[in-house]
Amino acid sequence: MKDFQTFLINETVELSGKHSFFNFLQIIGNHEYHFKLNDIHTTMYKYLYFFITESIKDKRELLEILNKKHSLKSTHYLLDKLKNNQISFFFGLKDYKTLRYGIVDNMSNISYVAGEFLFNSSYFNSIIKYKAISFISKMLINIDIKSVGLLYKIKTDFSKFLKDFRTIKTEIIENRVVKTVERKDFSDNDIDANLPFRWLHNWVQTRLWKKSVEYSVNENENNLEFIIILTQNKINENLSEDKKNKLNNSKPQIGDYVICDSNLWKFDFFDTHIGKIVVPPSGYSGGNPNLLYVKYDNIPVEVYNEYITTVMKNRSTICFYIDQIKYWSKDKEDLIPFLNAKKFGL
Repeated sequence: MKDFQTFLINETVELSGKHSFFNFLQIIGNHEYHFKLNDIHTTMYKYLYFFITESIKDKRELLEILNKKHSLKSTHYLLDKLKNNQISFFFGLKDYKTLRYGIVDNMSNISYVAGEFLFNSSYFNSIIKYKAISFISKMLINIDIKSVGLLYKIKTDFSKFLKDFRTIKTEIIENRVVKTVERKDFSDNDIDANLPFRWLHNWVQTRLWKKSVEYSVNENENNLEFIIILTQNKINENLSEDKKNKLNNSKPQIGDYVICDSNLWKFDFFDTHIGKIVVPPSGYSGGNPNLLYVKYDNIPVEVYNEYITTVMKNRSTICFYIDQIKYWSKDKEDLIPFLNAKKFGL
């Protein structure tokens, strides 16, 4: 893969960022291009996920549009340089926190990066509305960033396993991390005694993520594959146990992010959105220790009017009894899996 900065001739053109990606998706969708997962490029460019559109046809029209979008100057620059080639738009997850987007040359198989930014697990909810990703929207929502992060961590840790043996490759394949080692490094006695699996078992037991995985060893004529499988059920069990411990051993406090119970109210809003506990608004004493004030962004007017008396003028803050708070954490990311579980009926 060749980075945009490596390809760049004019160093004054900078990579685009997170907000420019919205414009990138909008323009692509308006011209009837759609992203699909490409497994070949995912492996070739060493991404966790790599999405690519159909070949770009209307390059002249796109150049005129991009020329008016200052935030996509880098994309315009690339498209102009590559306009005589067979090219497609792409975006991909380089790792569990970095998203890149740009243009792929389908003939030379070089990807040129026009933009890059850090993202979190809630980011995909903000882009599923775009037509360009309609074919992959469900996949994006189902991507559990915590799982992807754990896979990335396992892959990094795997480099320390059997490091004196000749490793052919270590790769992430869906929910698995596979380390392939040359078969000739092991004697027949090693294989007969099942030593490769025993070594893997003993090593996994030293890892912090040991309760979230299963593992095995596959043997073929030339190689041994050491496989660690990230098991979603085990992740959910561990996550539920961690959350249970938090609920049993602490109380929600000012500054915590929360998901509250909507069962008592007409609208299903509070258990599908994350709020943050704040100090009581001006004019409210907060003297009742069982009442907490939770601030939300963009509360719909009909929800607010149904919930709050006319005395409360602050349209961003709602008060809840402490037993109406279902989940809480100092880290907002901890709550994303619970929203996804609610959304998909898990």
